Amino acid sequence: MGDPSQPVIFISEVGSGVGLACTEAAIRQYRYNVVGVSNDSSDGLQPLLNSSSFHFVQGDIADQAVQEEAIEVATDEWGHIDALVLIPDGNVPALKGLLDMLREKLENSQLPDSVGRVIIVSEGFEHDLEAHVKSVTASNSKLVYTLINTNRSSGSQLDVGKHIVGLAAGALKRGGKL
Repeated sequence: MGDPSQPVIFISEVGSGVGLACTEAAIRQYRYNVVGVSNDSSDGLQPLLNSSSFHFVQGDIADQAVQEEAIEVATDEWGHIDALVLIPDGNVPALKGLLDMLREKLENSQLPDSVGRVIIVSEGFEHDLEAHVKSVTASNSKLVYTLINTNRSSGSQLDVGKHIVGLAAGALKRGGKL
């Protein structure tokens, strides 16, 4: 088990690309705990599977049972979720469902009562998702969101991952949690 006093980040699409880069940066650079979801358990993910700071939930982020399992793993293991890094990968309805589930848990006080960071990472903003995120955060002052367009980011995927986790780290240093 990773250190429960360390921040916990929920990251989608951890099997490759920016999701994998975010996971590596969170665990190796920041020493955060990560619960990650992906259909893909690529070779790049294999070294992280032995880390006590990483729990992998294999499945489709669109599947509500997978979403619930990931949230349950994080809260059972570490007691909290501090930030979400959501990578739509074309599946806007799934992330809407995840945000709605999170909002419900927050409203029912099943997660700590403090401000958290939701980071949406996309190659091009899906305006439908942006509008939904705005409505979720507007109805719940516990959430702050940031949208990142990776088409405008220069550097490697690892650099982008470090930048994204750095944004979460900045919020966490100011005391933010979900």
